[in-house]
Amino acid sequence: ITRLKWSLSVLTPDALRLILATLLTSFPIGYMLIVMPIYFNKVGLDSEIIGRLYAVSSIVSAVLLVVFGVMADRFGRKPFVLAGLALPAVSYALFISTTDTLLLTLAAGIGGIGLAGGLSGALSSAGFNALLAEKTSDADRTLIFSIASAAWTAALMGGSLISCLPEWLQQTCGVGLAASYHPLFWVSLVVTLLGAALVWPVQETHTRDFGSAGSHTSLIPRGSLGAMAKLSLVMGLIGLGLGFSVQLLSLWFYLRFNVSGDFLGPWYAASEALSIPAIYIIPRMARRIGTANTVLVTQGTASLFLVSMIFAPTAALAAALYLVRNFLMNLAWPAQQSYIMGVVEPRERATASSAVFAVWGLANSISPAIAGVWLDQGQLALPLMAGTVSYLLSVALFYGFFRRVRLPEETAPGASVGQPEFAEP
Repeated sequence: ITRLKWSLSVLTPDALRLILATLLTSFPIGYMLIVMPIYFNKVGLDSEIIGRLYAVSSIVSAVLLVVFGVMADRFGRKPFVLAGLALPAVSYALFISTTDTLLLTLAAGIGGIGLAGGLSGALSSAGFNALLAEKTSDADRTLIFSIASAAWTAALMGGSLISCLPEWLQQTCGVGLAASYHPLFWVSLVVTLLGAALVWPVQETHTRDFGSAGSHTSLIPRGSLGAMAKLSLVMGLIGLGLGFSVQLLSLWFYLRFNVSGDFLGPWYAASEALSIPAIYIIPRMARRIGTANTVLVTQGTASLFLVSMIFAPTAALAAALYLVRNFLMNLAWPAQQSYIMGVVEPRERATASSAVFAVWGLANSISPAIAGVWLDQGQLALPLMAGTVSYLLSVALFYGFFRRVRLPEETAPGASVGQPEFAEP
C-alpha cells in the first residue's frame, strides 16, 4: 500500500487524465484483438482479406504519423491526441451498420482495427507520448510510462473478459451471428468518446514555448537523428514480428484448435493481469541493469515462449505459453517507450517518436497480409516462426546499439525510477 501511494503521488492531474483516457480508449482493444479476426472469418472474409484489412490500418497510420508528428511539435500536441482518441467511434459505427468489405476497409483506414489504429492511431500517437512526458520530470518518466502501460494492460484485461459475449448471446439468447457482436461495438463507441472527453481539460505548455514565429521545429530532428535512425530499425522489426504473430493470433487459435472468444478471453485477460506488476518491476530493472539489458532479458525470453506455441498439443498449453510471452513483452514495452522519450531532445519528441513508430507501422502493414496468406494455405507454424525471428533480431540490435547507454534518470541518486527500497515493517 505504501508503494502504491508513493507511485500515485508522482502523477500530476493532467498525467492522470491522460492515463485514464488511455484506460478507457484501450478497453475495446482487449476484445477487438480476440473477436475481430474471428468475426471477419465468420461473416465470410478469408484470411488473406482479413490480413489486408490490418495492413490498410497499419499503412494509413505509418504514412501519416511523420506528418502529424512534425505538425504536433509545431502547433501543439493536445489537438492531435484529442482527435485521434475520438475518431475510432466512426469505425465502430461502421461495424454496427455493415459487413461490406469496402466499408470495412474504410473503417480499417480510420481506426478500430489492429494495434496501429489507422488515421486515429496516427493522430493520437503523434502527440500522446510527448504530451505525457511533458507532465513529468525525467526522474519520474519511466515510472509514469510504467503506470500508463499498466493502465493499458488493465484495459486489455477487462476487455478480454467480455470477448465471450457474442458466443453467449448466440447460444443463450438466439441472437444472430453478426448482431451478436454489435453490443461490443456499441460499448467501444461509448467508452472511446468518454476517453476523448477526459483529455479536453489537459493544459499544454509546449505551444507557449514553440508556437511562436521563428521557433518552429525543423522538419528533420537533427539533434536526435542518430538515435532516431537506430530506434526506427529496432521498432520496425518489432512491428514486423507483431504483425506476423500477434495481430491474427486469435484466428490462429481458431484455425488450429477451433476455439473462439469464449475460450480465449480468460487467457488473454490473465496474461494482461500478470503484466500489471510491471509498474514496479520495470523502473527498478532499468535503473539497476540499464534499459538495454532489461529489453534483452524480457523480450528475448518472450520470443522463446512465442515459438514454443507451435509445438503445443492443446489450446490450453498454447494459451499458457502466450500468457508468459505477453507478460514478458509487457515488461519490455514501457522501457522502450520511455527510452525513446529520454534519448531525444524534448522539443523534438513528437517528431522523433512519430518517425520511429511510422517505421513500426510500415513494417506492421506488411506482415499481417503475409501471415493471412500462410494461414489460408494451412502453414500455421510460419507466422509464429517469422514473428520470433523478427523479435530476436530487434532485441539483438537494441542491445548492440544501446548496451553502453544509460539515461541520466537510471543512475541519478534517489531518482524515483528506482526508488526505493522501503523498509519492511
